[in-house]
Amino acid sequence: MSITLGIADDNKDFCEILKDYFETQEKIKILFVVHDGLSAVDSVVKHQQDILILNMVMPHQDGLGVMENINNTVMNKYPKVSIL
Repeated sequence: MSITLGIADDNKDFCEILKDYFETQEKIKILFVVHDGLSAVDSVVKHQQDILILNMVMPHQDGLGVMENINNTVMNKYPKVSIL
């Protein structure tokens, strides 16, 4: 069984570093990498992954807004959130 992961950060270089690292881990599957808050909410609702790595300062919606929108959305599964 693998752990599913989503990454939401507007720093594209940092996202690439995280992605490169997690792709080497056998039991972790990256479902998405997005670079703004609105895309983060859409992707979480669509994929309902196990873990979300979330930046607090992003365009269109900050990390707190993302978490608020996720909490106000009915889903079968909510991710654990690691805030950067």
